Amino acid sequence: MTGSKGNGALLDLEIREAPTHLVPVGLRWRVTGNGIPINLGRADPTDTVRVAHRDVCAARPRHDVSRLLAHWRTTAGLAAAQAEL
Repeated sequence: MTGSKGNGALLDLEIREAPTHLVPVGLRWRVTGNGIPINLGRADPTDTVRVAHRDVCAARPRHDVSRLLAHWRTTAGLAAAQAEL
């Protein structure tokens, strides 16, 4: 998903949502009703958030998102296994 931040700059967000506790502070995003991505800063919502693609890109992932990437790999593997049943 690509959205325009409040300053007009484009931001590519991952399609998948992420559990907040697995996303480092400062990397947590929400998308407003009119499609504008907002960085949550130090906010700590209790459900899920979005992550910028640049922070989790397989070509150069940040070191502090390893738990999130492992979670996504595990849940993707479980979903694929359930789809085969």
